[in-house]
Amino acid sequence: KTLKREVTAGPVLRAAASGGLVIGRALDRSLPALREAAAHLPAGPAAAACDVADQRPLLCVNGTGPNAMDAEAVLVVDLGGDDTYTSSAGGASSARCLDDPEDTSCNASVLVDLGGDDTYVLDGAISHDHMVGAGSALTGVGILVDAAGDDAYLARVPDRPDSLDQSYVFGSGNTGLGLLADLAGDDRYELTGASKDTFAPYTHGASLTGMGALLDMDGANTYRTVITGPQPDDPERPLIENDLIQSMGVGVFGGGALVDRTGYATFEARVDITAGQREETNSAGVAAQGVGLIGDAALFAGAGPTTYRAEARRVASAQVPGRSSEPEPDEWGEIPPTGRLPGAAAATAQGVAALGFVVMEDAGGDDTYLDHARSEHHLTAVAEDGCGCDRAIATLDVTGDYSASAGVSTQGVGSAIFAPDAGVILHDRGGDDTYSARAEMIITSRAENRLADPSAGARAEAIPYNYPGLNAFGQGLGSDFAPTVLQDDGGDDTYELITLATTDASADAGQGPATARSVGSQPNTHGQGSSYWDPAHGALIDLGGRDDYQAHAISRATTSPNPGAWDVPRTIAAQGGVGGTLVDVDEGIADTFAATPERGPGVGVRGEGPGWVDV
Repeated sequence: KTLKREVTAGPVLRAAASGGLVIGRALDRSLPALREAAAHLPAGPAAAACDVADQRPLLCVNGTGPNAMDAEAVLVVDLGGDDTYTSSAGGASSARCLDDPEDTSCNASVLVDLGGDDTYVLDGAISHDHMVGAGSALTGVGILVDAAGDDAYLARVPDRPDSLDQSYVFGSGNTGLGLLADLAGDDRYELTGASKDTFAPYTHGASLTGMGALLDMDGANTYRTVITGPQPDDPERPLIENDLIQSMGVGVFGGGALVDRTGYATFEARVDITAGQREETNSAGVAAQGVGLIGDAALFAGAGPTTYRAEARRVASAQVPGRSSEPEPDEWGEIPPTGRLPGAAAATAQGVAALGFVVMEDAGGDDTYLDHARSEHHLTAVAEDGCGCDRAIATLDVTGDYSASAGVSTQGVGSAIFAPDAGVILHDRGGDDTYSARAEMIITSRAENRLADPSAGARAEAIPYNYPGLNAFGQGLGSDFAPTVLQDDGGDDTYELITLATTDASADAGQGPATARSVGSQPNTHGQGSSYWDPAHGALIDLGGRDDYQAHAISRATTSPNPGAWDVPRTIAAQGGVGGTLVDVDEGIADTFAATPERGPGVGVRGEGPGWVDV
């Protein structure tokens, strides 16, 4: 029912698009005249909002001085000056209508600023737990056009008793149209918040069911969405969605786009959180930089040196007391665990489609594509005087309903699931580029005996019995009928696709007996011109330079003090795997190919077999 309701929002989207085009044409016609009028006005002193014309809620015109703008209107025009906006700044929000039924600007809001080094502060653009601002729309049409100046767009979520509901900033939309266009200057677009205060923000040209676009036409720019801090310890709160961001050209059901014309840019989407011991499986998640889940997405960057960075990191840790008796084994003969630390970290970024279509293009320069996910789980059991226990036992369960996982889907991944129009094109037009994708999971269990009794013992177990999920998908991977192409036109490039599992159990018993057991996690690596489920096709095409291809699935299980570690199988399908193609054309330059474990049957070797062209 939910999906049907979202899909039938088509009439709303068509109305928003039509209205946006009308407004856009009007702005194109008006900007030259507004600029000329502003050029003949003297720079005025600092002033409050609407000092030239005040016909709110329909019209507000600011002069050429530095204005402090906290007013809402359907149309706001600022003729210049270094202004500070604490209004929604072109934010259309039906939530604001509830506060003031007479506010006709709530579903249509347009702001045009002709120049100056402006600061847009969206802390105050919160109504009924929604932050909507800077050319964004919860419903209706929200547009912000800034014609010149070095501007700062800041959404800093304040400390709150409750977390925000879904929020839309910097050219993003829910069921409406959000557009932010900055025509000149070195600009900064930044959303920051704590885990306990934020909930699933849509930022920097992202959409849920509507349309969102962020267009920056000049300058060196920074785009950031960062959530940090501890996850709140509230068992009534659904944390599994709490720390997920959609940012920088993302379409969930609708369409999202981000354009940086110069390419002198840094894109950063990051969730870095901590947690304690809980029964629920909670997560840190990033969907960023050209991702179409069910909708479509586009990200275009110019020829400057661009950095694309997406990171999801979650660290869960707990300390428990020792035990005073040995519990009975369960039905499988296993001792019940002393701690459960479920959780996940997932990063989906840089040219990825599930049911949608995605185009990501970089016009050149020495670029860095980085997508990392890291999930950590640390349990410590301590037996010390006064604990009421006679031994230290640390057994960590991260399986089944209490599972742990980490994964990246990145840099050219298409997964259609029978959607005929799905697919991905990621095209970099040259330069010495680095493509790095890593999924890491770290599981540790430590037992420490500090009791005065020298006969007291310690036992530590770190055993992911059902092998938690650890996956790296990327760099030209087709899946579920969806074709995917990653093409790099030249330069000395590095392609790195890695899963790394570390499991460690250690027991410190002082003078007493100590035992430890550890079982590795199962890493899976698929990509670099390969397919996951047939029929599908993934291709990685590199058209020049001395290149380095690294694809690894690594598991490390360790114990201390005695040997008790078992490794697990690892799977890898990479570098021209079955159903895929890797093409490297560089006129005989020696390239480097390395894979762990060694590539299996059907993969081929350099210059031989299906899926390989190395010229």
